[in-house]
Amino acid sequence: MSVANVHEELDRRGVPVRAPALRTRKYWFDARESSIPQKLLQAAQHQGFTHWLIQASAAKDFRQRSLGIGLALAVQQQEDLQHLSEGDVAFSDQHDLLLDIRAQREGVLTALFYTIHDADTLEESSRLGASHDFLIVDLIDETNIPLELVVAELQDSPTQVLKLVETAEAAEVSYGVVEHGADGSLLRTQDIEEIIALGESQQKRMTAQLDIQVGEITRIEHIGMGHRACIDVTSLMTREEGMLVGSTSSGGLLACSETHPLPYMDLRPFRVNAGAIHSYVWCPNNKTHYLSELKAGSKVFCVNVNGAAREVTVGRIKTEVRPLLLLEAKCGDVVVNAIVQDDWHVRVYGGDGEPVSVTTFQPGDPVLCYITKPGRHVGLPVDEQIIER
Repeated sequence: MSVANVHEELDRRGVPVRAPALRTRKYWFDARESSIPQKLLQAAQHQGFTHWLIQASAAKDFRQRSLGIGLALAVQQQEDLQHLSEGDVAFSDQHDLLLDIRAQREGVLTALFYTIHDADTLEESSRLGASHDFLIVDLIDETNIPLELVVAELQDSPTQVLKLVETAEAAEVSYGVVEHGADGSLLRTQDIEEIIALGESQQKRMTAQLDIQVGEITRIEHIGMGHRACIDVTSLMTREEGMLVGSTSSGGLLACSETHPLPYMDLRPFRVNAGAIHSYVWCPNNKTHYLSELKAGSKVFCVNVNGAAREVTVGRIKTEVRPLLLLEAKCGDVVVNAIVQDDWHVRVYGGDGEPVSVTTFQPGDPVLCYITKPGRHVGLPVDEQIIER
């Protein structure tokens, strides 16, 4: 069976087919060994790893100290399934067991572990992996050619491909195969320096690519007073970076970071004046949050004018009452808007990628937009008809 036929087979077996998620790098740490030192677990957590891979029987202990890091539970038999909770990843080399989990456990993701050692296992890894949220491959040979072929085969699939590695260098190499690279890595090591090295490298890496388009300003309106929020993050942004904000789930505008000189004010390269408190801001893992929901420790996307996005951490949300300005834009057949502070010093990116003071826009002016499929529930995309005005 080819990957193209997988969805038909899943539908026949009654297994839910999941829509592709916005791809961001995943960094898992293999903590299945009971002898793993506590300092390694803490290092992985502090370095921004997204998941601990643990034995299912250890789930209760790890949940008490997870503090934002996801859990992937190694399951081998039916009794292991009692330890799974919503949001977990079920990890196994047993394809059929994982299919049962997908059919029975809503909210649990599945990860197939597969060892590739010849042409037959290479073909089967892609075929079976296309049924799951993650495919984690272990390559017996040193070459990354099998990884290249798996990534190419699954590039149009929702499945995210991770490679089992033992060094940060091996992980970095895997991210360069066939341009896109692996979607992440599962690091197996007892060397804390490798954990630190991989954590540092991921902080420098763009984590997603969003389709930024040029739209046209169609409406400008002074709408009076309201609460607006500035997002201060714990990272420095460049002159080409900001955040995507908008009033509807269809998309928004690229608000500029405070990285460009203004009279009377020092630069604040950690800040985006993001706009009215009701607005969406785009975040990792294809999520949005209302500005009102953000707090210290929240994760948001910092996005540049070419659409390259990286995860940054909120250090503070600064909310004040200010006059507000509605900027509406049309991109193709989609209308989006952002409601921002009505002041010359607030900027969004124009169509050429240069910052434009919001009070100087005129109808017909080009502006950078992000357009996506409408419909969200608690920040996650949903497949339903929705009308937002």
